[in-house]
Amino acid sequence: MKNTFIALLALFSLGANAQAAGEKPNIIIVLNDDMGYADLSCFGAKNYKTPRIDQMAEEGRKFTSFYVASPVCSASRASLLTGRYPENVGVNGVFFPNRVTRDGSKGLSPDHFTIAQLLQGAGYSTFACGKWHLGDEPKYLPRNQGFDSYYGVPYSNDMYPSKSMKYAEDCFYREGVTPEKIALAFTKLMKNKQPDMRDKVPLMRDEECIEFPLDQTTITRRLADESIRFIAENAKAKKPFFLYLANPMPHVPLFVSPEFDGKTGQGLYADVIAEIDHNTGRVMDALKKHGVDKNTLVIFTSDNGPWLSKADHGGKADPLRDGKGSSYEGGQRVATIMRWPARIPAGSECKEMASTMDFMPTFAKIAKAELPKDLKTDGYDISELITGDATVKTPYEIFYYGKSAVRKGDWKYRQGHEFGHWSMPVRPKHNPKVVQVFNLSEDVAESKNQANDYPEIRAELKKLLDERKFDSNK
Repeated sequence: MKNTFIALLALFSLGANAQAAGEKPNIIIVLNDDMGYADLSCFGAKNYKTPRIDQMAEEGRKFTSFYVASPVCSASRASLLTGRYPENVGVNGVFFPNRVTRDGSKGLSPDHFTIAQLLQGAGYSTFACGKWHLGDEPKYLPRNQGFDSYYGVPYSNDMYPSKSMKYAEDCFYREGVTPEKIALAFTKLMKNKQPDMRDKVPLMRDEECIEFPLDQTTITRRLADESIRFIAENAKAKKPFFLYLANPMPHVPLFVSPEFDGKTGQGLYADVIAEIDHNTGRVMDALKKHGVDKNTLVIFTSDNGPWLSKADHGGKADPLRDGKGSSYEGGQRVATIMRWPARIPAGSECKEMASTMDFMPTFAKIAKAELPKDLKTDGYDISELITGDATVKTPYEIFYYGKSAVRKGDWKYRQGHEFGHWSMPVRPKHNPKVVQVFNLSEDVAESKNQANDYPEIRAELKKLLDERKFDSNK
């Protein structure tokens, strides 16, 4: 009798999963800012634990060779949302308020098609919650890029007021700030070119600032609160949803709530990671509470590697070399976990190469959404890598790390300065330009330069990099 009951229970569970698999899945991306490859205990963090994120890995799949398309923020995010190398959508670096980039851009052009537009067109509710950093002028903001609504910070938390910002009539001004003081800050900026009110950033709802400056000690919790509200509303309405939850932390300056201040005993950075871990757990709990857990794909990752020059206020990339701003592995290989109980085997791991550029074609496949016929993508459908077994191989033959490095199979060619842009607390006086070749299958730390040992491979990969062409689509 007991065995019969267990068999029936298993059959019921499989039936529920099959039903869930036939529905459009909800999709959540949790994107953290400057989180290192080794900042989670399930990826090797030392001295502190991330139990809720570790639980995600236990119930889902770790990706240990997962990449972003740029080692810096705005370019990485543009690539994630469009499925293209950032150079192909005109985002080559980092956007700052009140400033035009060298190529004349102020943000990601709304002419480019995003995963939010893809899913919105397939009947999904779409919500951008957190750090945007793809342009703060109204035409670049999330509601012009496929999101139904937006709540968050328009750029990095170490920046300053934007002249184009619209303040709500009931905006909550903190720390004695007034509209007049903000105007004075712009006057000073125009005179001496130095931003005033640094580290004072707006909290926005859609196109308006509702709090200035944001109390950054509250932001990780408040973003989770908004995400939980969004999940509850759509679960009740039985509508599929796409949540893009982009935590501004652990980008410097670091902020943590009183509840987590000193919690780990391992310093402020570890406390910040602990708060991210806790609030990620709250979002996961909300999925279960509202009955949408089984058919929700949750992706937890980072926009680039850790800001190593910030020392104990930055993360770790071990065993990878270097960090943020660098074309070494530590700049663009990021710790990634995916959980989808209806489709992903628990406790599994994928060692094959994949990237955030793959989200566009993959989401189109799993959401049964149609991509525009003339749309170009640089990523691939990796739905089989996400849900399949260890026999599934990467669709990548070639992957580019900006303009300075390329990978083909296990081999990587890199040219340029030996150290990454922001990798050293103190820059060495002599930072020579080098040509490097690494075999990542046996040397993920990029410690042994084999450029002279394999001249044919060096020549082949150099040619790939030198002949690389960029294009764009509207």
